Amino acid sequence: MAHSPILVFAAPVLAALSPFLQAVAAAVASGAVTLALAMFARWTGVTINAAHADSLRKAAQTEAGVLVAEAVDNLASRSVPTNSPAVAAAAERIATTLPDAIKALGMTPDALARLVAGEIGKLQAQTTAIATPAAHGPKTP
Repeated sequence: MAHSPILVFAAPVLAALSPFLQAVAAAVASGAVTLALAMFARWTGVTINAAHADSLRKAAQTEAGVLVAEAVDNLASRSVPTNSPAVAAAAERIATTLPDAIKALGMTPDALARLVAGEIGKLQAQTTAIATPAAHGPKTP
């Protein structure tokens, strides 16, 4: 199959321009998403606030990290229900420190607890289980 001289010339040029073309494509896509969100907010009156969602996610990550760090067994082999007192307390701390984000996103205490428990689950998936000290002392062979 014969190649067109234009294609033979264009291939190295396109390869050299590829990083720039990818950057332009990413900027266009980002702009399109921003424009779409602005149009959605204008037509519906609903504002999607990514900054509030991001601050809640980061707060949930921090609270989950604290719970894992404070646990003797790093929670790697335990189930942590969303209604556990530790998760509820973490959700309450987030609600106290970020009331504007909670209100803006319409988060309920239960949804906040699920967010914290989900972050704990992510950390558990990355963690190696640590054996807890034996309750009756070391066993002899």
